[in-house]
Amino acid sequence: MSELEFVKGLISLLNKGDKRSIIKQAATRGFEVHGFSNKPYNAPQNIINSSLIRRNKKNISNYFLILDVIDKFPIEQAEDKTLIQLAKDWISDVKARSSIEEKLGLCRPDMDNGQAADSNRLYSINDSGTEEGHNEPGIEDGLEEKNTMLQKKNKELKEKLKSSRIEMDNLRKDFNICMKEEKKQLAEIQRLQLLVQEYSASQKKLEEQLLENKNYSAGLLSQVEALNHYKDKALKIACFVKNCHNLQFEGYNITFFDEWSEQVKDNINFNDYSEVWYVHEGFNYNCFMEIKKYFKCKTREYMTLKKLMNGV
Repeated sequence: MSELEFVKGLISLLNKGDKRSIIKQAATRGFEVHGFSNKPYNAPQNIINSSLIRRNKKNISNYFLILDVIDKFPIEQAEDKTLIQLAKDWISDVKARSSIEEKLGLCRPDMDNGQAADSNRLYSINDSGTEEGHNEPGIEDGLEEKNTMLQKKNKELKEKLKSSRIEMDNLRKDFNICMKEEKKQLAEIQRLQLLVQEYSASQKKLEEQLLENKNYSAGLLSQVEALNHYKDKALKIACFVKNCHNLQFEGYNITFFDEWSEQVKDNINFNDYSEVWYVHEGFNYNCFMEIKKYFKCKTREYMTLKKLMNGV
């Protein structure tokens, strides 16, 4: 039995713990199983078998790495010490290989009387990836390995596609929410702009009214000043007339009296007036004589209010 065939048969006999330990140590030296780079010991048997003939970066065959690990594997660390010891004996004792193969149940009827190859011989690999001197091993296993890898990749692609669709849906939802929020903000901005325009127009109108009021106030003040100035220079007249309400005579500083009494005499300064206008209607003649006595200024007499208004 060749070394490659022995490794294949031995791996199928190893328990889970020993298989894990041996392949894990071989992996540290370059042993690889495609599709199971992180945990090559978890690969199916047929995929491991198809990987044994491959070489690592140092051009050493994978099955030879397994043999070397088994040869150096501490027997006390093995779970199946008997199996590991037989494998060690097979590697070290070429003459005993046939009997060891029988003990392990690895003998094949088509083998040439148990002839084993030299344990130190390294098998060469041709360009097609097969061992020289042997038929191409594991074609079906290789196809099954590729199929398994493709199924795994398809599963990963489906998961990525599903994740991308979910992410796209979430992005679309976020985009729609942002668009709605942007529309609300634009509507609010337009509303505020209209308010600003209204307030600006209202402010402008108020400013115009304020300016108009200022001008009007200034005009009134000017009139008041002119009137005060006019009053200061206008003739000051005492007018005695009944029903003097709403009487106005422009150009004169007139004080109206509708009676002649002691109170008037006490409160009036007779020397302040330049003229006295006297309407006889409603007063008696004695009142007129007393008024002329108290006032030393010029006196104008009118028989009725109408004549006063026409005569001034």
